[in-house]
Amino acid sequence: MVPGRRDKGGIWFRGLCGTCNSAAGHFDDAYGAFVKLLPVPDEVHQDLWLPGNKVDVLNGPIRPGAIARSILFGAFALNPLLRTAIPAIASNLLNDKPIHLASHCQRLSIANAVGSACRVHGLVSYLDPYGQQVHGKAPSTISSAAVHLRPLAWMLDTDDSYGLPDTQGWINISSWLLADPDEVLPAPLAVPRLPPVDLEMADSWILGVSDEATLMVEGVASFIGARSFTLGGIPVAPSS
Repeated sequence: MVPGRRDKGGIWFRGLCGTCNSAAGHFDDAYGAFVKLLPVPDEVHQDLWLPGNKVDVLNGPIRPGAIARSILFGAFALNPLLRTAIPAIASNLLNDKPIHLASHCQRLSIANAVGSACRVHGLVSYLDPYGQQVHGKAPSTISSAAVHLRPLAWMLDTDDSYGLPDTQGWINISSWLLADPDEVLPAPLAVPRLPPVDLEMADSWILGVSDEATLMVEGVASFIGARSFTLGGIPVAPSS
């Protein structure tokens, strides 16, 4: 496996039609403003933060309804099957209507992504065969789409199982999709604390993918204070 070339600007790809991409653009600024308020504990306290610890979100105005819609547009970009699987959500998203994910057995969760390893994907199933069982079942997740790119991790998955977001203490923000996208709240009021999660923490999980329905991109992003990572067993030095 040979790493691809490095490029400034993060991960990007074409996954939406022009109409949907233009609609998504109305909420991208809210997503960006939220990301700037999220801490990066692995930079400053990488030797001190403990499992189960949650870090404070910085104070500042955010628009929860717009942030969640920006994320959901991203989910549709990563998983084209969502358009036919849950057309009502797609319609409400395009027409700026409230979205009740639970009525479609879905939930949207976020965490504070740390580390240099990053991943975006569409439909993926997660199974931890050696994890603590709940009601006689091992932790499992069917994720429609997810992103881990510091400092934000998010996942759209089914809400009828105990899986990765539950074991790592992610915050369920499904209710944000019921809010007016123009409503402004102080960030600590909307989500006071987030669990820091490293993509390496998912090593014990078995990932199930489909060669017909799964888009997945993995990479290594360079940040100030980032630790060293390998990509496909090949050492990747931080870019200058």
